[in-house]
Amino acid sequence: KTLGELYRVARPSGRLFVVVRSTESHDMRRPSVVTDPETMLTAYTFTDPTSGQPRTVRRYFHSKDSIRGYVQDAGFTTDYIEDYQEHIYVDFMRKHLASEPDEVIELLATKSIR
Repeated sequence: KTLGELYRVARPSGRLFVVVRSTESHDMRRPSVVTDPETMLTAYTFTDPTSGQPRTVRRYFHSKDSIRGYVQDAGFTTDYIEDYQEHIYVDFMRKHLASEPDEVIELLATKSIR
């Protein structure tokens, strides 16, 4: 629904840039990972480096095909898609780097004319 709204408000030939966590992410290999087969929402628990307390996170992970499909279903044409490793932060305030690089996917798309 969000991508559809972005399509609606984008100018003709407007561009969309998206970066998402990959299904190849080290978080997908945690023993606590549970993925809902209907929604594909993934949950896992880890020790929060800022508090030292267990924390459960729910998020979506994508393959190149899945994110490309969502973007195309919203009406965009994929111009570029690439996966790579990036050192990401584990906290919202961007003060604590993850202990290892993670797998992400970036995608650049253009609003298609329907």
